[in-house]
Amino acid sequence: QALAEGVKSIIMHESGGNPNAINNWDSNAAAGIPSQGLMQTIPSTFKACVLPSLADRPITDPIANITAGVRSMIAHHGIGAVMAGGRRDAHGNYIGYGGAGCGTYNLDEYSTQLRTLWKDEPLPGLS
Repeated sequence: QALAEGVKSIIMHESGGNPNAINNWDSNAAAGIPSQGLMQTIPSTFKACVLPSLADRPITDPIANITAGVRSMIAHHGIGAVMAGGRRDAHGNYIGYGGAGCGTYNLDEYSTQLRTLWKDEPLPGLS
């Protein structure tokens, strides 16, 4: 729940809260790989970042899409960007979260911060 407000802000900017949203106008769409779902992930990012236990769900599944989007954002911009509700320009305007894949995603890197956020909840998988 510590990330809930930030994630909600990202979702509202990315998809307006529509889990079936498909972006048909940006560079990904022009390349034939439109962003989809609440967090507007492209299929390759979704596949790379979705939790293994959710991998059998479609890209538009809200829980799977959110986890993939959040994991991608943490990998590319850090957990602070998620908490802040996405990246912003110098004027405070939302600029999305960009970056594909989760090659650099390492939950242990954020374990201290996550343990501080979730004092009363178990965090499986953290060393």
